Amino acid sequence: AGATAAEICGKRHLWHIREHVSKHRIAFKIIHSLSDRIIANSNSTKKTFPDEFLDKICVVYNGFNTDIAKILSEERNILREKYGLNSSSQVVALIGSINDNKGQKETLQALSVVVKKYPNIKLIFAGGSHKFSRQYEKELHLLIESSKLEGSVIFTGFKREIEEIYKIIDILIVPSSYESFGRTVVEAMIYGVPVIATRVGGIPEIIENQKNGILVDSREPAVLAQAIMELLNNPIQTGVLAREGQNSVSKRFNVKTNIREIEKILTETLQNSSQP
Repeated sequence: AGATAAEICGKRHLWHIREHVSKHRIAFKIIHSLSDRIIANSNSTKKTFPDEFLDKICVVYNGFNTDIAKILSEERNILREKYGLNSSSQVVALIGSINDNKGQKETLQALSVVVKKYPNIKLIFAGGSHKFSRQYEKELHLLIESSKLEGSVIFTGFKREIEEIYKIIDILIVPSSYESFGRTVVEAMIYGVPVIATRVGGIPEIIENQKNGILVDSREPAVLAQAIMELLNNPIQTGVLAREGQNSVSKRFNVKTNIREIEKILTETLQNSSQP
């Protein structure tokens, strides 16, 4: 609607794309024809466009307040008590809506392997569900019951105070089948939480494998379980990944850089336009 209004009024228009665009060619054509410039939030998002529509597209990563988040042990303990966790719990979280794309089922299957070696492990699913995922959510609860994981899994539902989750967890897992960018990956890194994620979409633009996080080529439960246990088995490596994660996102995904790059695109659009 905004692009159409700009076209009718003869105004310059920038279209900011933050999700993978539908593969319907008409969608690409509309976005391209109605925009002076197109901003994609990752190279992965940009590559969804056919080559002939790439002339107007540039990539600007999402911007975050990347001041290193200091978590006081007292605050961490209080928050853990709120979620029924104790100081000895090793906590893994998956943050995102309840649906097959996010990989909750595969994570539960991985947990059933990990819990045999780490009985104190807890898994948090932080995210709401919608009517189209009701059956999937039901399957998750049946899997928890059949795997005897009732005491190891916490569903928080939709969380507005999502920073609470980052403050109490030891590992974030992102076993998505696709992600245009990977916002939770960056957010976890800001809080010094090591991340395990699938090598899909924009995630490899954030994580350099074994340097500031762990990338896996599959979300098969055995692969996820191995990655989780790799971090749990190696606290020194985990600490290094956490520190490198904080350093990398503060340099590449801070809000000042985001603003500066968008300002540059706006200026170039104005200078290159023949409109008054």
